[in-house]
Amino acid sequence: MKVCEIFSSLQGEGKYTGYPTTFIRLAGCPFSCSFCDTEYSKKEGKKMSIDRIMSQVNKLNNRHICITGGEPLMQEETLSLVYELLSFSYNVSIETSGLIPIEKCGYSRTYSYCMDLKCPCSGMSDKNCFDNLKELRETDELKCVVKDLKDIDYISKVLKKYPTKAQIILSPLDNDFEVCNLIIDVLKAGKIKGRLGIQLHKILKIA
Repeated sequence: MKVCEIFSSLQGEGKYTGYPTTFIRLAGCPFSCSFCDTEYSKKEGKKMSIDRIMSQVNKLNNRHICITGGEPLMQEETLSLVYELLSFSYNVSIETSGLIPIEKCGYSRTYSYCMDLKCPCSGMSDKNCFDNLKELRETDELKCVVKDLKDIDYISKVLKKYPTKAQIILSPLDNDFEVCNLIIDVLKAGKIKGRLGIQLHKILKIA
């Protein structure tokens, strides 16, 4: 596998916010989101075997594992890595762009997805893979980075056409205070059934 970095930090967003987490950042991504904050992961990376990855993960000794990128689903061995992690009883989540099809799973999987729904502010909304929404489970998350009302309207229309069981997270671009208030108003009015998601790691200025 091509790996950009493996490191330990606190999870800064989603349902595992605040937990010590080992991040496995896989290299490579064919997309160009306007707000991407890990551009380096598109080019940097070194080849590592799953055994070598597991060795580093085990040394960091965190129960929670987040496989991120880049775009993890670009690499054929990603799910093999997931199953190896699960065999060691790790709690595994995969962060994915939502622009690549996820697997159709007929059984109850024990790992979870935190999948993006790319809004117009990303510049990538025309590449969303909407079929993914029906594959997400109650234990998964659908994260929507919001800049303005245009993004809110987009999310609302998409969810009406493509309902999902996943937990909906509305995340203000750059933790912007005005956008936070917009999201709060939307949630309080019941226009979108979800919750506000703040990027804690950016507030705390940690990796």
